[in-house]
Amino acid sequence: MSEGSEGTFFTEEERKVFTQYGITLLLVQRFEWSLKRLSNLYTDLGKEPTLEEVLEAVQKKFASAAGPLTKHLKKHKSVPEKFLEEVEQATNARNYLAHEYLFQYVLKKRWGVKVNPQAAITYLQSQAQYFQELDDELDKLIREREQELGIDRILTSDTGRLLEEVIQEKMLESESEEEHS
Repeated sequence: MSEGSEGTFFTEEERKVFTQYGITLLLVQRFEWSLKRLSNLYTDLGKEPTLEEVLEAVQKKFASAAGPLTKHLKKHKSVPEKFLEEVEQATNARNYLAHEYLFQYVLKKRWGVKVNPQAAITYLQSQAQYFQELDDELDKLIREREQELGIDRILTSDTGRLLEEVIQEKMLESESEEEHS
């Protein structure tokens, strides 16, 4: 696709668009993971759950999309409603960026529509900043919730680091199983 009958398809300026797109989607993913982390902190496990039950609940949240996670958080009424509305808007922006934006950009170019790479970069930079700000707010809410639950002290202990390693290992196993099925 980089070479066509009319020469090089992508200019150096457009490569900068793709680089900014990658940076923006990285921040979108950070936002998504923070949303998953916050949602996990509001997971009801009942009294004295087993490690397997906890890991299953964590994996389920980590596999969920932003929409269901937002609905889950709304049930608990602990996260400000206005912020959750903003998260819903961000989810729509995320879906557009992930599923449509780049395809539309390339399609316009292919159809001969004049595209403005600098305008695209400016738009993507604004989206990157937007998702960075949302991620910062989610981090604040996560720290507050960890303090409420008293797990902020656990997470900085040896036990907390070990638990994090176990969770990461289980997540990798789950991803590996999904790839092979």
